Amino acid sequence: MACVDDMVREARVCCYEGRYRQAERLYSQALATLTPPQDTQNALIPQLYNERGVCRYKQVYFDDAVEDYSQALKLDPSLAAAYYNRATIYYRLFAAYPKGSHEREDWVLKAMRDFQEALRYDPDNTEFKEGWQSCRNEMETA
Repeated sequence: MACVDDMVREARVCCYEGRYRQAERLYSQALATLTPPQDTQNALIPQLYNERGVCRYKQVYFDDAVEDYSQALKLDPSLAAAYYNRATIYYRLFAAYPKGSHEREDWVLKAMRDFQEALRYDPDNTEFKEGWQSCRNEMETA
């Protein structure tokens, strides 16, 4: 486990310093080490998927980031940060569509659901509240 701890520590430093590609690689290595069948109950795994998702988001790999956030939530359905992070991507994606379009409405609804779930698990988080409110405002003007 010490090797994994070192990888995770280094990945977090890389992410903090903006070296997202290197951080993503380190998170992937840590996940590969932790994901054999005997480790499926390891509470660190969903957190690492979420953190790797952040690195992918920062590189504008939205599909990969959403996949990581979804995997984190599959393993830990109460991980509020993963709901918020996925909602943030959905919220950004709706802007690519014209007002009144079904696609725009679909993305806003997905974002709204995830913001609500994030708030359900962390109701006092100001950032989550602001995201939810912005999304709600968009729904009203969509």
